[in-house]
Amino acid sequence: MLTLFISLFPFSRNLPEAVTFLLDLFRRGALSCALWCIVMWTGAFSNGSWLIKRLMPVRGELSIFAAMLTLGHNIGYGRTYFVRFFTNASALPANQFAACIITIILLIIMIPLTILSFPKIRKRMKAKKWKQIQRFAYLFYALLYLHIMLLFIPLAKDGKDGYYFSVIVYTAIFLGYAICRIRKWYFLKKKPEHRREFTSICFGLFLAVMVIICAVSSPKDTIADGNSNTEMTENTTIESEIVSTEDSQSFDDTALTDGVYEGKAYGYDGAVKATVTIKDGKITDISCSSAESDLWYFDKCKDKVVSEILEAQNTDVDAVSGATYSSNGIKKAVLDALKQAGFPTN
Repeated sequence: MLTLFISLFPFSRNLPEAVTFLLDLFRRGALSCALWCIVMWTGAFSNGSWLIKRLMPVRGELSIFAAMLTLGHNIGYGRTYFVRFFTNASALPANQFAACIITIILLIIMIPLTILSFPKIRKRMKAKKWKQIQRFAYLFYALLYLHIMLLFIPLAKDGKDGYYFSVIVYTAIFLGYAICRIRKWYFLKKKPEHRREFTSICFGLFLAVMVIICAVSSPKDTIADGNSNTEMTENTTIESEIVSTEDSQSFDDTALTDGVYEGKAYGYDGAVKATVTIKDGKITDISCSSAESDLWYFDKCKDKVVSEILEAQNTDVDAVSGATYSSNGIKKAVLDALKQAGFPTN
């Protein structure tokens, strides 16, 4: 029930920042991924170690809980991305298209492994057969990392706040696990005479891959409109409710002071910024940019909403169907700029 509630909870509501942060841990899959990392690394620790003794007895339960949270994450995002994937795949960027395919494979692997992790089902299987099936978990971990990189590296390269750091951290966690797991297997199957040499090779490989990932995901200096992404995202906690009547009203042209004004608001899941030019008391130009994680919504509505605001000379225009939150983010950002130009506030 908790999983369903979190996954179906509406996006971008006017909630306290702490509540939004907690919801995002569930909704974005951060908590489920953290649990998968614990389950994953448990198999890489040395046999008989302190962590093995404490984590191994609950590893099955942790994997079941992680799977439930993962399903909730997929339900929440699947309402957008799976629908788009099966109805209008050409609208998806290449990385999101690939991520959808990988997600389907992940679910095909995860669901049977989760079912087999329940104690009553596991006890009815032969231990050797159960272990053979559970080896598909290695493929699951590899695809999970690939899924994350497909989504995060483009955002990191665009300079979106926090994604470059996330790419580095996830790479360190998954690559470190792979190396430690191979090292453990090698020492269990082979004689440990070459322990030092093998460890040195693993460490060198780790550093080499980390350097490559750092270079590949290195962020650009600017976003599309030439402004710093830090400037774009500094106000991401702005309220995000649907634009109210107060925020979408017409105004008297003579009330506006000439100049160039910047406004910010919250769109689909990130900050939207609008630069509005006022000349002779009229709106003559609007440029918008977004720090949302998925710019598909923003790109879908930007031109239409901006052109309608310019034509109507007010923000009382309709949102674009299928991109409501981004549309309202643009309107609120424009309104925020207009208030600086003398638009009266209640």
